Amino acid sequence: MLDIKPEQNSRQRLNQMLAEANNGNGENFKLGIILLSVFIAILLLIFGIYLFRSKKIAGPISNTNNQIPVKETIVDRLLGNSGATPVNIKDSDNDGLSDQDEITIYKTDPNKTDTDNDGLNDREEVMVYKTDPLKADTDGDGMSDGQEIKLRRNPLDPNPAAEWPPRPTSLNPTK
Repeated sequence: MLDIKPEQNSRQRLNQMLAEANNGNGENFKLGIILLSVFIAILLLIFGIYLFRSKKIAGPISNTNNQIPVKETIVDRLLGNSGATPVNIKDSDNDGLSDQDEITIYKTDPNKTDTDNDGLNDREEVMVYKTDPLKADTDGDGMSDGQEIKLRRNPLDPNPAAEWPPRPTSLNPTK
């Protein structure tokens, strides 16, 4: 048993306790550490069983319907972070625009590659040529956007002589 005198300072008390633990009088201390370790191991086992049974970390992320799996860590799974769910990029008509973008942003038909039937798919009209995917003839000159591109005409300019792509202008104003 520790015999601590009131006149001892904390450092002396600590040294005395450590000395007794090392002299064989610390059996209770060692037993306490062992019991604490067993208790923690049991808690971890119970928590792990709970997580697997509740399917919070069991099994891989589904990768169906053109979903891209997002890199997920065990911490994401344990915390249930919503960033760990797959991102849905479904593109029913395979034109390069997601169904959600076609419906909400461009107002095009997500089941039709070329909504306005002008010969350019919806992605080409939106991303490449900057034409209207809902109008077959964006500039209103009587020729479809697709036909103007084939003839190297500008689908955004009603002038029939306008070339596509437009020639770069000179950087030197004297030429």
